[in-house]
Amino acid sequence: MPRTRRMKSRSGIYHVMARGTDKQIIFEDTRDYIFFRKMLFRYSKEQNISIIAYCLMSNHFHLLIKDEQGELSLFMKRLQLTYVKYFNDKYERCGHLFQDRFKSECVEDDRYLLTVFRYILNNPVKAGICRVEDYRWSSYSDYFDEDSETDLEIIRNYIDDDRRYKDFIDAGNKEANEYEDNTEFLLGIIRDDEWAAQKVKELLGVNSVRDIGKYSSREKNMDVAVLRSNGLTPKQIRRITGIRTRNQPCMDFD
Repeated sequence: MPRTRRMKSRSGIYHVMARGTDKQIIFEDTRDYIFFRKMLFRYSKEQNISIIAYCLMSNHFHLLIKDEQGELSLFMKRLQLTYVKYFNDKYERCGHLFQDRFKSECVEDDRYLLTVFRYILNNPVKAGICRVEDYRWSSYSDYFDEDSETDLEIIRNYIDDDRRYKDFIDAGNKEANEYEDNTEFLLGIIRDDEWAAQKVKELLGVNSVRDIGKYSSREKNMDVAVLRSNGLTPKQIRRITGIRTRNQPCMDFD
């Protein structure tokens, strides 16, 4: 049966994951993690791949990468083949180490980029291993290191403060029902009310954010849909305009 063609991301950003065959361990000791990470950055530089985030777990790994030149498959082939040879030689084994092909998921918008970024770093917490800041084999601490090899420029465009970064990552471990939707905290921490108020004026063409409170119910619903589709959260809309919103989905407008 022919392989399914990989989807190409318009943004060039991908969430990549691979795991051991039958969920077997692929990192046995500290030196294994170190070797894999060394090869990860060596080949990423050679293939012009940007590593935005990574997390190496005992039987699988996650990467968030940016590939603007279509080098993803070659990059992953080199990385995995090199690591398999290293692992098989070290542990005197032969055969496959990884299950099937690596999986890749297109990341096409900023909201999803940040969701995936946080998800990757929270893997050790979800697995019950330790707090995110205590895990050695992820890129969490790279945010605080200006000399790190990860490319965090795109993340810092949204989160430019250490405290916000910590709060943002920690929020991924809270129950979803603490927020009106899965992105309430995500966008609320990155896009403050000053940004939101300006956005209301620009999108709706009003001089005062309270003007839309005078509109009919139908007009209000249309305006709320426009604001939601442009990144404002229900709580922000309610705080800024005074309109009590239902948790209605975002709508696409031409």
